[in-house]
Amino acid sequence: MGFSNVWVNKIMDCVCTLQYRVKCNMTLSDIIIPERGLRQGDLLSPYLFLLCMDALSRMLTNAQETNHIKGIRASKDGPRINHLFFADDALLFVRNKRSEVKVFTQILESFKRMSVQSINLDKSMVYFSPNTPITQRTTLSGLLKMKMVTNLDGYLGLPIPIGMRGLGFRDLRHFNVALLGKQVWRLSSCKDTLCFRVLRAKYFSDGDFFHPKHIDKPSFTWQSIAKAASLLYEGFGWNVGRVSKFDIWHDKWGFEGLSGDSFGLSKREVQEEKVHDLLNNEKDGWNERRVIEIYGEDLEDQICKIPILHNGPEDYRIWFHNPLGYYSTKSAYSWLTLKHVGFGPHRVF
Repeated sequence: MGFSNVWVNKIMDCVCTLQYRVKCNMTLSDIIIPERGLRQGDLLSPYLFLLCMDALSRMLTNAQETNHIKGIRASKDGPRINHLFFADDALLFVRNKRSEVKVFTQILESFKRMSVQSINLDKSMVYFSPNTPITQRTTLSGLLKMKMVTNLDGYLGLPIPIGMRGLGFRDLRHFNVALLGKQVWRLSSCKDTLCFRVLRAKYFSDGDFFHPKHIDKPSFTWQSIAKAASLLYEGFGWNVGRVSKFDIWHDKWGFEGLSGDSFGLSKREVQEEKVHDLLNNEKDGWNERRVIEIYGEDLEDQICKIPILHNGPEDYRIWFHNPLGYYSTKSAYSWLTLKHVGFGPHRVF
């Protein structure tokens, strides 16, 4: 796999020189030397597993970059994907062509030789697209030596069930929305991930996941995330960064309750469109006189306390109900519950 021999020897020393002792009723047993080295459950085990799976991932990625395996796309302009790893499970994607399947099996054989890790074929399965002819399915599943199935078992679901209230139970609907909000927050703050690139290409090509485009038959996962995003939308807003180009008419920014609905003037009297239009001529502070005219004295004091950071990050979304601007399931659940009974706008900390 390309690891240094010195490094490999050090790791093998850790694997081959293990000793265990069992503590029972405050008494330590004699030393136990496992005959097969490091076992699952050892603290070092998951790190070794990740190193091996990273090597497999790179082998599959290299095959795709050299066009030996094409992978699949979730949408026309989305990134190509040929594998996804979940804990110790793997989903591998290959087109139903004999040449690609052969390359795929060769990669698995090479990985087996290098890592001494073999695939459990009894627990593996192959699923074909509905348009694949039966004869081709039989041939390719034979090459893979895996059983052929007509559907895949569900692995991860993101439901929003109708909850129960009263008797001290949490409102399960609000709680599920708050949990799904973690996915919304990741889309907002982790834009370099594969998940963001796949979903953006298909559902919100302009980058605004709060206002996605209409798609026929969207996936259940996206429907769940989009529903949570719409319910949590009012709790998110823009933090003023060094760019400050978001729209003061339609966007929520600065602090909760600040938007185009906060204007004290009629719309025809407000020529400003972006936040940077509210800055002074030197762009190093707020135009306090104009802020007062547009928003009034009450909001002016809060707006002018927002710092202008020319050397800071660009504009980014924040969660209003955390003093640091980070999203949390607890604060989201509290906010949804208070909002449901008619309290707001408010902060929950």
